[in-house]
Parts: sequence; C-alpha cells; structure tokens
Amino acid sequence: MTERHRVIDAAIIPPRLETTPEGFLICRDVPLARTGEQTYYAHELPSIPAKNGQIIAVRDEDEVFSEAAIESFRGKPFTDDHPDEDVDTKNWRTLMRGVVMNPRRGEGELSDRLLGDIMVYDPTTIAKIRAGKREVSNGYDADYEAIEPGRARQIRIRGNHVSLVDEGRCGPSCAIRDRKPLMTNRKTSIGDILRRAFKAKDEAAREEVLAEADAGMSGDESAHEGDGHHIVVNVGSPPPAKPEGEGDQPNPNDPDGLLKDEEGDPEENKDMDEEKVKALIAEANAPIMEALTALTDKIEPLLPKITETVERVEELSEAVDDMADPEDMATQDAVARAAILAPSLNRPTNDAKPGSKSHRDAMSSFKRDALKAALTTDAGRSAVGAVLGHVQSHRIAAMTPAEVNVAFRASSQMMLDSNAARTVDTLQSATSGYVRDDKGQRQRAMTPADLQARANAYYKRG
Repeated sequence: MTERHRVIDAAIIPPRLETTPEGFLICRDVPLARTGEQTYYAHELPSIPAKNGQIIAVRDEDEVFSEAAIESFRGKPFTDDHPDEDVDTKNWRTLMRGVVMNPRRGEGELSDRLLGDIMVYDPTTIAKIRAGKREVSNGYDADYEAIEPGRARQIRIRGNHVSLVDEGRCGPSCAIRDRKPLMTNRKTSIGDILRRAFKAKDEAAREEVLAEADAGMSGDESAHEGDGHHIVVNVGSPPPAKPEGEGDQPNPNDPDGLLKDEEGDPEENKDMDEEKVKALIAEANAPIMEALTALTDKIEPLLPKITETVERVEELSEAVDDMADPEDMATQDAVARAAILAPSLNRPTNDAKPGSKSHRDAMSSFKRDALKAALTTDAGRSAVGAVLGHVQSHRIAAMTPAEVNVAFRASSQMMLDSNAARTVDTLQSATSGYVRDDKGQRQRAMTPADLQARANAYYKRG
C-alpha cells in the first residue's frame, strides 16, 4: 500500500557562488535530495504501521537517482522562503526568484546526493544569500510504501520547487563554498582543526574535517587535488646548523645526555642506559599514581550515592522522552481539526525541522487547503461562512498565515459544536429527556434506570 505526500526537505546551499556579467548569482552543487533515512511521526503517515510512534522512511539510490526524479527538478522555481502553496502557472510570477538548473548525481563524497545549480535573479534574494542566509527547503511530492512496522520506503520523488529558508536540518556536510579553494600548503594548526571539528553540527561534518586533517598530516596531497584544499601541520623546525668547529655543548636540562634531537647520533641513542630511562619514567609517574590512589579512596564511599543519582537521572530522562512534543501536539491538533472540516483531505508530511519556518509554512498551507475543501460541503460552507462571511476560495488564498490560523480554528470549532448539538438533539428526541405522566406532563428528568426500563420494554415488545 502506498501513500502520497508533499515533502519539505531541508539542506544547505554549498558555498560555491559565481556572479554572471548581468549580476545574477549562480549557486553550484546545491543538495536537492539524498539517499538515507528520514524519521516521521506516526500521524504524518497514518496508513503506514508505526513503531514506538515513529516511522523511518528509507530513500534508495534507485529512487533518488532515477531519471524521472532527477529531471523533475530541472527548471523548477527557486523561491525566497517556503510558499504557502505549490508553485504553479497561477503564482510563479509572484514567488519565483530564480531557477534550478543541471540536476545530477553528486560525485565522490557527494555521491549520495542529488545536486543542482541555482540561478538567482532577484537582487534582494542575492543579498540575503551573500549575508549568510544559505539553507534551502526542497519541496517535492513522494509516495510511501510499508516495509515493516516502523519502516517505509519513499518512492516516486517529483520536485516542485526549492526555497531559501532560515532554518533547515542539514549540517556542514552540505556547506557552501563562496571562497576560492584554499592555497596549497596553507598552514593549519591542530587547534584550528579541532575547533572546526568541535563546531561541526553532525557526525558527517566532523568526519570530513578530521579526514582533511589526516590527509594533511600524512602528506597525501592527492586527496585534495580536486578542490585545492591542503593542510600542513607544523610540528617544529629542525635545529639550526652548528657553527663550524663547535663541538657538542652539554644541555643544562639534560646533564646525563639522555635527551637527543633528531640530529643526534643514532648509535649513541641505541647505547642509552635502558634501566636509567625506566627509572626516570617511574619517578615521573609516581606522583600521578599517588594522586589517583588518593582520589579513588575519596570517591569509593560516594559510589552508592553516585549510582543512585545516575539511575534517577536516567528515569527522569525517560520521563522527558515520554512527554508529548509541543510541536507534535500542535500538528496532531491541526490534523484532527482538518478532519472535521474536510474528512477527505490528505494529511500533511514534511521533512522540515519541527518548529522551523518551513514546518510552520507547510502547516499553514495544510490549514488553508482544509478551509478551501470545507467550502465544497453544505456544513463546511456554513461553518466557514459564519466565521468569514460570504467567502470564496480566492479570498482564502489571499489571507495571511495568522488569519488562516484563526479562521481554521474558529471554523473547525463551530463545525464540531454543530455536530455535537445535532447529536444531543437526536438523543433528546429519542428519549424525550423526561418521564411524563399519562397526560404527557413532565414529572422529572429521565435517569439511566428509566432509559434501561424503556429499552427493556421496547425489546420485550419486539
């Protein structure tokens, strides 16, 4: 069984920027989609069996890099912020800021990604990119088919647009290069490398930085021939040559002559007093071992309390994990209200980070669609009309997200109250709500026992 959804997938524009003679901006190697896994809440894919309230969707190479998926992104619009609706022939003039070009599979470290180049025409959007707004949200349709409880496969990916957004989910592994390739033999300290690795937002980015450092330390220049990135770790310079005729001078910090630099006599190094070296090492380690022993003696009485604290922290962590996510609760509330207004409307799903602008925009679009769908039924038209007056779809399309949210909640609540009122009226009509005398006059309110007696009499009569 498959289920089709609109997806909002976030990434970061790689920093490879070029400017055309006309002033247009070209962003090279922008991630459009990639293989791997994405996690969804159970309510986002209701037709797929969930596990622990979640579903992991798998993107296979055959799907991401199929000719149809790749070509579906060619020539698609580039927008500034995610639009409330799909980009189509009716709204492209107001939304389009650029165009997606040359969709293709990445190479090397980017071989798991579908890449594209983006030509940006709008000067305001160009300024935002140059100022650091680099994350993109890729809108596309996709189907899902169940593999097993908690796992599904994403298939038939079809692109609609790519948007510039404030917040996405992809880290430095998708980073943009708006600078020239690093000069060969650029001197990078170990501190620089560690700082970059520590600041990396995900494991892939850290591995990339550390691999770069490893290539530099091992002198493997071939690893970076393509982009000109080279790292040289300085571990010290060789000692200056001794003036001619000057013999070996005693080292005041090494009276026994145990310390030798790289230029020392290898034969002398071999003849070093091994026992003396071991004694020096043991002497240096003695204070450390004493300190460790003393520290162990102090910690040992505290171990039961530490263990108890750790167990308590684990219990609290599990309790926090079990708490409902506010974003998830808001999404579930929106889905439930949409089902009241328009039961046939498909539920939304998106890959945008919960709480991000892309996620909020996707939910706003879903609420707008629910209001429009409600106008196709008498009950829905009555509820929406009571809130907005005489309204048509084009007016709903022009409303701001805040107006949509208010109208959505008010209309769904009004329709819910109306449904409840009809249910109560039916019940009161069936039971009359009161026990009456022979003349039909009310005597008292009907109790559950009265209802049961009336039911028994009815079925006995039948």
